[in-house]
Amino acid sequence: MAKSRVGQRFGLERGRAIFDAELERLYKQARTSLYRYVINAHPLVALTAPLIYTLIVPLVLLDVCVTLYQASVFPPTVWQRCGAPITWCSTATICLI
Repeated sequence: MAKSRVGQRFGLERGRAIFDAELERLYKQARTSLYRYVINAHPLVALTAPLIYTLIVPLVLLDVCVTLYQASVFPPTVWQRCGAPITWCSTATICLI
């Protein structure tokens, strides 16, 4: 293993982490398959997961609508440079010229 580190069980080779064979064996022994994870999951997790994942599309649509609304109500011409050299005005603090 190129560039192996003292006291650690991995090294770097062309920018990628290379692990010891024993460490890889322990990882493969300890990992859980998706089927086993779902079977052993708590019942409340199994009941709430579909509800959470069905909300992804409506929340993305809400985000797009709010973004479009803010872009139309607060056009880029409202965003003027404030007196401070680093800070910029936002929709909460509109600089009056």
